[in-house]
Amino acid sequence: MKVNFFSALCLVFCVFFVSNAQAKNIWSTHGNTKTLAILIPPIEAQPSSLKALARFLYHEGLDVVIVELNSRHNWTEWIQPVLSVVEQGQSTYTHVYICGVGTGSLLAFYASQTHHLEKCVVISPYYTGYTRTSKILNIAYPLLAPLKQYLPPQKIEQPPEVAPYFEAQMSFSHFIELCSLKRQVIRQLAHIKGDVLLLQSSHDFFASPQSADAFFKRLTQAKKSCIYTGQDQRIGLVNDPNLFNYIVDFFNAPEVYPSDYAYR
Repeated sequence: MKVNFFSALCLVFCVFFVSNAQAKNIWSTHGNTKTLAILIPPIEAQPSSLKALARFLYHEGLDVVIVELNSRHNWTEWIQPVLSVVEQGQSTYTHVYICGVGTGSLLAFYASQTHHLEKCVVISPYYTGYTRTSKILNIAYPLLAPLKQYLPPQKIEQPPEVAPYFEAQMSFSHFIELCSLKRQVIRQLAHIKGDVLLLQSSHDFFASPQSADAFFKRLTQAKKSCIYTGQDQRIGLVNDPNLFNYIVDFFNAPEVYPSDYAYR
């Protein structure tokens, strides 16, 4: 087959582009095609914040990928890398499960509904902020959206131990997109029919402890369980092997029955 120089150059460019687009996601695989766990970090955090959970799931026999959320323009671009990994997983694996942390939980909920995922775990899901200011902004953001380019960034209060993983502030444009994503997800929650596990820490520095309760009530068709833990911070949830066992048991269980709230 005759191939001219221009065609060869285009082929090399495409291979380079695709490989680099996928290289930002952190994969850990055993080489089997049975089960894939997709991990989504908070939108305002680094993927490395989920490495401890990824290692635990990998050692339990699951293939794992941490999705890199590299776009900060709008929520429709945040969801694209997640859906791309989900579609790639569904074309290869027998089972594809998803786990989102904080604001990443919104993306996990979205993908669960649009792609009918069997199981979804959300850790400290974001429904409303912890501070009074963030709670007010969650209500007033439609009125403030036209001014988003002129309003100052929102400071993210965080303890020193999580500083390497999280941004110190969020632009108001970013916050408006987050609220828009949340509104879209809330509309879809009643259509999720898979199994859902909610893990909520008692004092999260970004998401209100009541967030899990708000989502739990709106998951009207899902088989769901909600566990409130004694962890003081979200960082404890994503670095505590004892809590990792809840996720592994949930992923490995043949069926999850609805339950009331549990406290650990």
